Amino acid sequence: MTFDMAVLHYTYSVDVPAEEVDDWHEARGFTPRGTNPLKFIGYHYLVRALGMVEPGRSLDVQPTHCPGFNRRGVLAICFCGSTPNITPWFPTEFQYRSGAGLLVEHNIPKDRIFGHGQLYATHCPGRLDIPKIISMMDTATSPYVLPLKEVEMPRFEIVRTFEAEDKDGDIMRWEVHSCAKLHHSNRIDIHCEAPGESYQGFVFRIPIGPADKNDVEELWIGGWDNEKNRGASFYVHEIFGKCGDTRMSIHAPVPIAIEVS
Repeated sequence: MTFDMAVLHYTYSVDVPAEEVDDWHEARGFTPRGTNPLKFIGYHYLVRALGMVEPGRSLDVQPTHCPGFNRRGVLAICFCGSTPNITPWFPTEFQYRSGAGLLVEHNIPKDRIFGHGQLYATHCPGRLDIPKIISMMDTATSPYVLPLKEVEMPRFEIVRTFEAEDKDGDIMRWEVHSCAKLHHSNRIDIHCEAPGESYQGFVFRIPIGPADKNDVEELWIGGWDNEKNRGASFYVHEIFGKCGDTRMSIHAPVPIAIEVS
């Protein structure tokens, strides 16, 4: 990916990991982008207080960091640091060296490096000295960028079965599938392994709120031979709204296969 300019920021906080910034930006409603594990964070890199560099969103997608400059080709680098009226913050020499190394690594022209406040009405990037970091590019070395963390996809497992009597007095055997942490943007695909008909199932959000009907949703899943309804496919937020991270339990009267993406 080729970049023609860079915009430098700071976190307005104490030293925090990139995962926390990702959570902040998700809460602010940022659009998830890219293939990196952190998709909500608006920056491509986060430079920690001791100079460690953590990757943010994928380099090949646009950042979300500055109105008018949220486009591909703009490198967004953020430095961990707090606002002066909380804790007097001065960037560390480790941060300056790593930041200068990132700018050299991506061949950013010196006249195309800006602090956030030079492009938009904000105090960001605080006390970060833009001329200083530019001058350090002449002797900069490649910074150590932490490897991307692998994120394991949530997996459903059958945890139990139970039998229940329906309204007609018939005994039905139910399979209960449960999952650990699910994100509201996860997609759930359910296929019924019993041929022919469609079956009623239920999706539960865990934990269930007090007397909250929105925590249980009905769904219909169909067999492989049912042309109109072979299965159920939905995003978590389509079932429960913007519930944030959640656990989920799916109760079905027939064997089902579940995929999460």
